[in-house]
Amino acid sequence: MELSNVTCKVKELPDKHLVEVKATVNFHHVDAFGDYIGQERMQTSFNYMPTEFPKSETIQSHEGEPSPQLIDWLESVRPYREDWQELDGEVI
Repeated sequence: MELSNVTCKVKELPDKHLVEVKATVNFHHVDAFGDYIGQERMQTSFNYMPTEFPKSETIQSHEGEPSPQLIDWLESVRPYREDWQELDGEVI
């Protein structure tokens, strides 16, 4: 999975943080017809407990290139195309 053009928003909730991500994603995916699907604008979200890590390693809201912490989390909790939703109407 390759990410670019990221918008990452972190919302603090009482007992966890909600991370919402919009990004141009390339899963290097081949569909059922054997056609290669390249970059797509997609979104996903997940909850995480920032207290599991030192403050310097928490996911922060950001735009542009994805942070290393965000990449690590997405590769762990949202590694598959099926874990993401397409963004209708957004052009790459």
